[in-house]
Amino acid sequence: MRIGVYTRVSTDLQVQRGESLDEQADEARAYCKYKNIPIIKIYREEGKSGKNTDRPELQKLIRDCKKGEIDTVIVKKLDRLSRSILDFERLLRLFEDYKITLVSLKENFDTSSPMSRAAVRIILVFAQLEREQTSERTRDAMIYRAKRGIWNGGHIPLGYDLIPKKGLKINEEEVKVAKLIFEKYVELASYIKVAQYINNLGHRTKQYRTKKGKERGGRLFIDSNIARIIQNPVYIGRIPYKAEVFSGTHLPIISEELFNQAQDIRKENDKRNGSLKKDNKHNFLLEGLLSCGECNTQMTPRWSRSKTQKRYFYYACTKPIHNGKDSCSIRTMSAPAIEQLVLNRIRSLATDNEVFQEVMAGNDNASRQRIKELRDIEQGITSELSAIDKKVSAIAEAFGETIAKDKEHVMALELNRLDRERKILLQKQTEARIEANDLETKIISQDAAKQSLVAFTENYRELSPYDKKALMSNLIHSVIYSKDKITIRYYVLDNLDIFLKKEGVTGTMATGAGFATPFTWRPNI
Repeated sequence: MRIGVYTRVSTDLQVQRGESLDEQADEARAYCKYKNIPIIKIYREEGKSGKNTDRPELQKLIRDCKKGEIDTVIVKKLDRLSRSILDFERLLRLFEDYKITLVSLKENFDTSSPMSRAAVRIILVFAQLEREQTSERTRDAMIYRAKRGIWNGGHIPLGYDLIPKKGLKINEEEVKVAKLIFEKYVELASYIKVAQYINNLGHRTKQYRTKKGKERGGRLFIDSNIARIIQNPVYIGRIPYKAEVFSGTHLPIISEELFNQAQDIRKENDKRNGSLKKDNKHNFLLEGLLSCGECNTQMTPRWSRSKTQKRYFYYACTKPIHNGKDSCSIRTMSAPAIEQLVLNRIRSLATDNEVFQEVMAGNDNASRQRIKELRDIEQGITSELSAIDKKVSAIAEAFGETIAKDKEHVMALELNRLDRERKILLQKQTEARIEANDLETKIISQDAAKQSLVAFTENYRELSPYDKKALMSNLIHSVIYSKDKITIRYYVLDNLDIFLKKEGVTGTMATGAGFATPFTWRPNI
């Protein structure tokens, strides 16, 4: 059996109740020791909710299951894996397809038998019901507070302070800035221009301290800060909740006339710029995957309409959107063009054996280089451990002689320090050895990688828009767009880095494990 242990906590409260990541992992280790079976990998998911599967460590677990690296998944409780009955059903089907056994320590059963699989579904039904009831109770409480005009929490608006048990009170210094923002927006009709104007006057975003004592705010305004203020009915003495607005118990800062003027301008801007939330017929396959190679920020889906009412879909660098057009020279990229380019590259890897072999060879070379680095680390730590052992031996010999009492405490402290240092080095040495062994024994199978790419090509056209997008995110780690090159990283090829340059035909070996030899072509974009 090849065991993968999945641990998850979403809040500090779970840690207090004895559900920390370490506690979950220790319980799994004790179980595996009793069964005399090895743990291959422990997946540590910290601060993530179980209401969906959009969790980095869970996605790694799923990929390792598909690769055949583990055949048994252990969790302390089923709700650590998922609190959604639909998501759990999908995970269970995936485990069944890949012959993965799921073991729950708390519920004391696994999915190797039909009876256990039925019991799993029953338990998840109750978990889903409990979550929905909790959400419903929270919604009811928030609606009740909103109807009474009480602030429901969240970011405290600029111009107000939150007084415990009293609610929002006007902050006399900040209220001047809040009023100025509305007045300048009516004049300039641009979030970015208002942000630049306010910043030039030396004003900064509201400063506050979180419940954990961390300082937030006090930064330059960007367009989204201004948009949040302009759209907030709190400034006219109202409390919003969902789609409804209620009269608040706090005092207004601006007049309803000024607020309504700002809303009219905002709506007119929205009509002119277009919104992805309505009437969007493009799937945006690379949403969340595409980033700007110049400023290292995400590129977000957008669309616009021409005078003839034709719609154009594109990805826009978020930095110019928030900070002004001069903040980055890369502004937009045609969505259909770059998506088709990426799809063509994936298909070419599946059909062009020469290019495929070149890419895989680059990966093997990089992996071997990483193995050498790890073995050097192991050897270096061995020398450091030897030096520590000599120090310990010297101290032990000294104890055999007559020692002044005031020195005994100092020597004991030194021994404790050396012991801690030794444990840290041993841990690092173990980690290096495990990674090196893993790379040596699991060099990427060219056949498996080729089969994955062929399967993608053959099945892609038959998928729904939702499944196409999901498949793309499972195959591709990231796409980086620059003026002179495009970089694609694939999960299925162990994060091979393929440089797709617009100009030139040469490249050098990229450094680091999991990177391929660059190759070039001239994309039509």
